[in-house]
Amino acid sequence: MPEKDNPGMGERIQSMVEDAINSMDFEQLNKNITGSIQSVFEELNIQPPAGTGSKGSSTSNVRYHYGTEKKTGERAVARYVKNPPGTVTGPLCTALGGVFTGIFGIASIVMAAVQSALPSAAGHVVLSIAIPLALASAVVLANGILLSKRVRRFRKYTKLIGQKTYCQVKELASAVGKSEKFVVRDIQKFIDNRAFTNGHLDAQNTCLMLDDATYRQYLETQEAYRQRTLEAQKKRKEDRDIFSSDGIDNPELVKAIEEGNRYIEAVRRANDAIPGEEISEKLYRLEALISKIFEVLKQKPEQLPKLRKFMQYYMPTTLKLVQTYQELDAQPAAGENIQQSKAEIEKTLDTINLAYEKLLDSFFEDAAMDIKSDITVLETMLAQEGLTKNPFDTESGSERR
Repeated sequence: MPEKDNPGMGERIQSMVEDAINSMDFEQLNKNITGSIQSVFEELNIQPPAGTGSKGSSTSNVRYHYGTEKKTGERAVARYVKNPPGTVTGPLCTALGGVFTGIFGIASIVMAAVQSALPSAAGHVVLSIAIPLALASAVVLANGILLSKRVRRFRKYTKLIGQKTYCQVKELASAVGKSEKFVVRDIQKFIDNRAFTNGHLDAQNTCLMLDDATYRQYLETQEAYRQRTLEAQKKRKEDRDIFSSDGIDNPELVKAIEEGNRYIEAVRRANDAIPGEEISEKLYRLEALISKIFEVLKQKPEQLPKLRKFMQYYMPTTLKLVQTYQELDAQPAAGENIQQSKAEIEKTLDTINLAYEKLLDSFFEDAAMDIKSDITVLETMLAQEGLTKNPFDTESGSERR
């Protein structure tokens, strides 16, 4: 069937998206996208997918927030000691070190002056004892000062942490006016000496977790991320085969495959940057549908005109919506407008996914009709040969009896 030309559709769709982004009114966009999809399917003689645009989505996104999952009624309490090592020894060493440094230091100076004026064996002995004791006392004094400073830093750390079960290292560094590298070493010492009784640093040394439950959640998140990375690597290998144009002579098909590959990569990059699990599932579904469509298209290049319309109209639209979602999701404070906009974008992605499902299904409509026709012909031939009962003879045979 000749494809109808609708040159203004792509511009109208792009205009809808721009208006929605500018006004932050994505509810109307979902309705407009639904209407445009129905219009395109009518042009292509494809039955619009049932429930297009009606499938809602939850407005909540599941994120990995360390330490936020608690049983009902359970209060998350940061686990650190009230008095860390050095609370007593720091001031004590400072005091004693200061006193004895003064005593032995003065004694060393006096004896050195006397020895220089009246050299004697006794004076030499006193100096050999006083000077080392003065140095040892100075070391004790310096160590006491360091311990006292460390205790003060610990107080600042715990004041910032409060009742939280995790805290970013950069926040701790800002609180004490030290570099992040210094604070990581400092925190590790407090973990080693059990000042943070259940403390853990993440693998990148960017976050301090203060209870085992939070740390387990972190490890589970890391493992999920590792599995997700492995799956993504496997998917990319599969995509290289699906989106390979080697051996294809049709330049239009080659162009479509290259465009589809660029589109999939862009969606995947945005998906990797969005932590929400629900939106990611929708985008994984979209990736899988697009990949399957191109896999089938290489076997059925005659279906390319159908796909071209969707590539022209909805691939740029979908990518723009995903990138807008990524920008909204990155905002430090998610107000009601942002949450509502994200929910409407998710709903629109459901609509687009349904459309891609129907498009893929339409690729097999001709094959299904051919198979049905072949089965009918085969049944008729077998019946004519007397190998099966002819269904058309059932009624007439009954009349003859």
